Amino acid sequence: DDRSMLESQLWGQALKDEDKVVWVRDAGATSGATTSASSSSKMNALKLLAKNMSDFAGGLGEPLQKEMNLNFDRIGHAMLSCYTGDRQYSLHLDNSHGEEGSDNEGLPDNGMRLTATYYINTHWEPDNGVEGGLDVFLSNPRETPSSASDAKKCPKLRVAPHADTLVLFLSEKMAHRVVRTQGKDLKWFALTVWTLNGAAMNQMSKKLLAMRSRAAKQDSDSDDD
Repeated sequence: DDRSMLESQLWGQALKDEDKVVWVRDAGATSGATTSASSSSKMNALKLLAKNMSDFAGGLGEPLQKEMNLNFDRIGHAMLSCYTGDRQYSLHLDNSHGEEGSDNEGLPDNGMRLTATYYINTHWEPDNGVEGGLDVFLSNPRETPSSASDAKKCPKLRVAPHADTLVLFLSEKMAHRVVRTQGKDLKWFALTVWTLNGAAMNQMSKKLLAMRSRAAKQDSDSDDD
């Protein structure tokens, strides 16, 4: 339906580079993959890891609210990503919404507040000359970068995708980019969860529908002229 399509478009800003993913749900089937008896133990391990990540991220709610006025009340499903092939990735914010009430509101708030990514690549070694990981641009965490070019001027932290590495950053404030990949035979994996603000998510589709209605009205008015 229109609501689901609009919501998927808005979440697409965070997932625009994710073309090989499996959604790890709390129970039942895992979206994007066929679970066989031989793989069930791996899926169970991923679900346990996802739960631990969710519990850890949820435990940060009170200090983040106190120190950063960051509010969230739920955790999304975990996303397992595979990065491979000859590919460049885009610099982006997971939640690049505009300021409500301003002259340029931009995209609505998709609800993402904190991004937590955990790398599980026991095979990855920097001495092998294989690139990968994440570049996070260390802008002021209390302000949203005004543009990608401004974000690129900030110090860059490169996080290697080695096993047992966890990176956390503010979904609305910290611009980041997956490091380019090379070679179809080389793969590395990451598990990501997002903390979410339920009220913002409830308003998201309403605001998108209102934006679509305004755009349609403007097109109609232009045709009349």
